[in-house]
Amino acid sequence: MAGLGTGSVGYVSTQRHIWRSTAGLADSRPCAPPPAQPLQPPEQLFGPQARLQLAKTWNQAVDSILTPLIEVASKRGL
Repeated sequence: MAGLGTGSVGYVSTQRHIWRSTAGLADSRPCAPPPAQPLQPPEQLFGPQARLQLAKTWNQAVDSILTPLIEVASKRGL
């Protein structure tokens, strides 16, 4: 029985020590994290003219690739 009593006292003592040290650590830290800095909008990689040219080139490439496929599919009745 003496071992059980000694073990219980040791356990409670250790738990109190842990909670006190944790409380001390929590008190030394700020309560809330610092506010986040506002994000800067990303810089545009291309200007308006370059985007228009890219869109035009893209559309021409898609048309040149898909037009023959559409013609073949329509001839076969797909």
